[in-house]
Amino acid sequence: MIDLIGAIRTLLANIAAIIVSVAEIPIWGTPTTGTHTTTGVTEETILETTYTDPFQLWMSIRLAAMVALDDFTFRVYIRTDGANFDLKSEQQLLGAQTLDAYEIDGLYGDTGQDIRVTVRRGSLTDRAFPFRHNVKMEA
Repeated sequence: MIDLIGAIRTLLANIAAIIVSVAEIPIWGTPTTGTHTTTGVTEETILETTYTDPFQLWMSIRLAAMVALDDFTFRVYIRTDGANFDLKSEQQLLGAQTLDAYEIDGLYGDTGQDIRVTVRRGSLTDRAFPFRHNVKMEA
């Protein structure tokens, strides 16, 4: 004979485990868009933010405005000690680009880490760089 109460308890425990698993799935936030126009040859901040939970960042910067002889360097920094930004990656792009976007994909950070994305113009004229970024919180 089937233990109906035991079967119901097992079913409820399984449902509760599924609910907890679904609640722990990281969720993408609302994408943020903007445009950064360089204003000289100094390094300029495109994005600087702090996350209160572990996260994964995705960002795309459109490069269509770049023309021959342009020189731009994109940098990604992470602040891990609460005081100093450490360079994580750097990409120098020269001339008109065959790729349409520079992407920062899957940048993982821990609780309380700050992120900074910058651009530096090395030659010619200022350019406008539309961007879009999103974050997946892993709380």
